[in-house]
Amino acid sequence: MRIEANVLIRRKKKAWMNNKISQIEYNHKRNDARKFFQEIKTFKPQQSILPTTCKDTSGNTISQIDEMLATWKEYFQNLLSVSVIPERQQQINERTDNHDEIAPPTYNEICTIINKLKTKLQERTT
Repeated sequence: MRIEANVLIRRKKKAWMNNKISQIEYNHKRNDARKFFQEIKTFKPQQSILPTTCKDTSGNTISQIDEMLATWKEYFQNLLSVSVIPERQQQINERTDNHDEIAPPTYNEICTIINKLKTKLQERTT
């Protein structure tokens, strides 16, 4: 009896899945984006499960949320605090200091560029 019930449930689930897939394909072919993405959303997991424990640097298991957050904060601070070589820092500063050399475009330059883009777009559509 249980085996027959499981077989029936599997068949029903497969039929439901095939029906959902065909509905998604139909919505995609009709370019009905709203229904298409609503149907796809049913297949995605709704909520992510957060871990309830983690280990600190010494290997002890932590289950308190405050301690876990402090551990993650410490981990990412250590990960992101990279020592920069002075020569590399100087190269970075030289690259970022050149903002003064480039003058901002004038209003007329911007208008001519936009007009050129519009004419290119019109040429493509005709």
